[in-house]
Amino acid sequence: MLRTYKALFLQGFLIESIAKSGCMPVIHDSVELLPIFAVTAFTAGYLLYSFIAGSRILKSKMEVRLGTEKTNVYWILLQKLAGFLFLGLLPALAMLMMPVTLRQVGVSFVNIPQSLLWIGGMGAVIVLVNLMAARKPGNLAMYPQMRITRWTPKILAISSMGWMLYLLGYEFIFRGVLLFLCIPVMGVWPSIVLNVSLYALVHLPKGPRETIASIPMGLILCLLTLKTGTIWVAYFSHVILALSNEYLSIHFHPEMKLEIKSKGS
Repeated sequence: MLRTYKALFLQGFLIESIAKSGCMPVIHDSVELLPIFAVTAFTAGYLLYSFIAGSRILKSKMEVRLGTEKTNVYWILLQKLAGFLFLGLLPALAMLMMPVTLRQVGVSFVNIPQSLLWIGGMGAVIVLVNLMAARKPGNLAMYPQMRITRWTPKILAISSMGWMLYLLGYEFIFRGVLLFLCIPVMGVWPSIVLNVSLYALVHLPKGPRETIASIPMGLILCLLTLKTGTIWVAYFSHVILALSNEYLSIHFHPEMKLEIKSKGS
């Protein structure tokens, strides 16, 4: 299946290019632009996201205006929204300048039954792993990212939506743009190696444990993306990973608790 993927992508690329232009496109030049666009979109998007997410000046201004407690919530939310914007939305808009459709980068609804089976299987394994790992001190030192002691349903919902938006942009750039658009020129396995390598590098700030774990995880997500032809298995697996770890970390953290107020209180 993987051996024929390059040919199938190229065939679809040519058909849609002809349909758009009404004539035979310059095949060689157009295809060679794909990995250039993909790597440029990833590099620019991740740098812009990093500048915003790591800005101490911006965080300090937020603390002055909102206070420390609210900043602990809204600063993380801002980081997630920046990730969705720079890794997802802006690269998607930039694709309008390229003869490539969203379907060609895995944003499509095909192979739904197969995808649901993989999401269910991956999700079950991920939750079991998180049940064992979430209570460890190293994990609780980093998660949940919102360092607040009192979690309300509202804050939990805000955090969950932030994760879902962020990971949509994250998987779009990694398992969508970067993976699919490199294959026509580089081939399947070189594209996977590049993808997993960059995926591991962006995990370096999170420490050696997550960096090492990201290598097999990245490989599995790439293979499942190519097997199903969409980014959705990777996306929902990543959402399950992030949210189950967050919920379990709140539960196991000795200084945090979820407060659910009844209507009568």
